Amino acid sequence: MTLPILTSLFASVFLASASGEAVDKNLLTNPGMEKGGRTSVTGWTTIWPPTLAAGSPPTFETSDEDPPEGKRAATIRVEYQGGYTSYTQEVRLPRKTRSVRFTGAARLHRPTETGGACLLITFVSDDPELSAIHRSVRLTDETDWTDLEVSVNVPDGVDRMLARCGVYGPCEASFDDCVLTASRDEVRAGQVRTAIIDATAVAKSDAEAPWVRVSVPPPIGGQTPLGIRVTSEPEDAVQALAVAPDRENRALEVRLAPMAKGDEVALRVETWTLLHDRDLSDGRGVELAPAKRMPKEVKAYLDGAPGVDVEAPEVVAAASAAEIDDLPAARTTVAEILSQAMSYSGGGDQGSVHCLKTGKGVCTGYANAAAAMLNARGVPTRILACIFPDTRLQEHYIVEAWTPELGWSRMETTGGQFPYPDSSAVILRVVYPDSPRSVGHVPLYKDASEGVECRFRMDENFCFQGGETITPFAFDAETLEALESKGRSAFEALEKTPAEGSRWRAFDDAGRAPEAARDLIESLDAWLAATGEVVD
Repeated sequence: MTLPILTSLFASVFLASASGEAVDKNLLTNPGMEKGGRTSVTGWTTIWPPTLAAGSPPTFETSDEDPPEGKRAATIRVEYQGGYTSYTQEVRLPRKTRSVRFTGAARLHRPTETGGACLLITFVSDDPELSAIHRSVRLTDETDWTDLEVSVNVPDGVDRMLARCGVYGPCEASFDDCVLTASRDEVRAGQVRTAIIDATAVAKSDAEAPWVRVSVPPPIGGQTPLGIRVTSEPEDAVQALAVAPDRENRALEVRLAPMAKGDEVALRVETWTLLHDRDLSDGRGVELAPAKRMPKEVKAYLDGAPGVDVEAPEVVAAASAAEIDDLPAARTTVAEILSQAMSYSGGGDQGSVHCLKTGKGVCTGYANAAAAMLNARGVPTRILACIFPDTRLQEHYIVEAWTPELGWSRMETTGGQFPYPDSSAVILRVVYPDSPRSVGHVPLYKDASEGVECRFRMDENFCFQGGETITPFAFDAETLEALESKGRSAFEALEKTPAEGSRWRAFDDAGRAPEAARDLIESLDAWLAATGEVVD
């Protein structure tokens, strides 16, 4: 990731309230690292993992080499693998604090494949769930001074926190100009992620107006696409980008220059997606609906689909053992039955019957089997295709169950997680009962115009897609709502008004973006202007 993207993203995303309730005072002691000796920094405690550092202790020192502010900066150097070695301050928060923002300048001198530098917040609490670690983006490439930020809401009942600037080893990094501020306003936190699809268009005959369609993240749940970048080989093969609506799905139609028989165009499709976690119900006490209370479009998910064999004896037997009174019970019992009936292994047929008979399946088989079991017990259930962040894997599949009170609620069927946060995966599409499936009941999607074939272009691990986390963000609720509203309406407009060329952005100009999000939009522009590689 380039420096301009990082610095502009973190410049001003944390907002004071209109009523002036933000605490503007920096809560840190010696934030500029100016006071102290050569190997000590007043107010900051040095912390490192003693087991990992045995025989090779870390080095903490100060440097006057080109600090971003003042006369010096603080440096950490570690040689061991792993751990988090840091300068740390414990801070007592002002009363009524609802959120905190921790920023600092960092410079990575000596990057390694596994090392990196970042800021970190941990709240001090006896409850492990409240003591979760919140990190900024991690610097992994050698950089000049770069602004980092982590903003997070403060859990109820917590009044102390640790502000830490440090490294995962082995590497060397410097830190300076640290600022910790508190606000009485909550923030809506989330991440910007890209979803990457690699495909090839192959002309089987001459084509005057060829196109291919692939899945891109649609507006769904806490997910909003803000930009699309398509790179091609040969260059300039992409003429326009459009959206092809299909019920809830929004495939991207990549319109290409005329092709002669035998021509091939390699494509990489990347979507810049805003993702935040909605407030989700744990489903306790949420009643499941009788069929007569279900909308017509929901009832369609009761009858199964290829690979979702609702009436098969194996499915009926498994479903009959499940205690399904509410959503948590549905998730728990189905997950327990599948964990006993199946192991995560093998490829081949991922239909529910085959997986229950053989006791083997991957995520597709777990999702098919869970959907079949829930359907057999009268619970409308559909499958979602998604991508995990920061990895390059085949599509992952989860399910959603429907109730009158909550609508669709996500469940991760391979690991049995419910509720399943929006930020856990980037959703590509809803798998309808009539969606195409492979002979092994895997619901992949691609399409092309007459005379053209769309093929997924796979790497050595048979993967054709992946995901990448670009940065966390934090906005007030009003700003986030405005971003999502403008982004979603602009994306839907691609149905009637395609974007010319190979780039699309949700905002015609920065002036149309919410004022507080200008830096985020400038970062989007920098990403769109960058030339992506067609092939890794």
